[in-house]
Amino acid sequence: MFRELHEEVGLTSDHVRIIARTRDWLRYEVPDHFIRRDARGHYRGQKQIWFLLQLVGRDTDMNLRATDHPEFDAWRWNEYWVPLEVVIEFKRDVYQMALTELARFLPRGNHHNRYLRSGMRPHHRDDGFEESRPATEPQALDDDPGAPKD
Repeated sequence: MFRELHEEVGLTSDHVRIIARTRDWLRYEVPDHFIRRDARGHYRGQKQIWFLLQLVGRDTDMNLRATDHPEFDAWRWNEYWVPLEVVIEFKRDVYQMALTELARFLPRGNHHNRYLRSGMRPHHRDDGFEESRPATEPQALDDDPGAPKD
């Protein structure tokens, strides 16, 4: 997760605190018309573990150019409950499941908080294909995600 976080938004483990994660992998399939012809049959979608993170660094720590292959061209803070109509249709169920599962870890009555979310637009390659990387096994977390680590 920290490798992806650094590649996508330039943050390190010093910049965030893990609040929670989804219990299981969340999966979606990409419709054929969104997949490059030469990738069809090899690429079907993604499986993801979603994390709820609290930024303990500063907004200026965000760096979309942390790698030679930026995935995003802009970022913004967003309300936790992203209107599903702004999410591409084939990912909506995953967003709904992840946001619902992680919502119980939000501070009560405070939904205008600084939790890092996917309120960003992906940077697409020239061929219009957003490539998926193989998912890695996430770190195991204690049952209480807010518990201090030894």
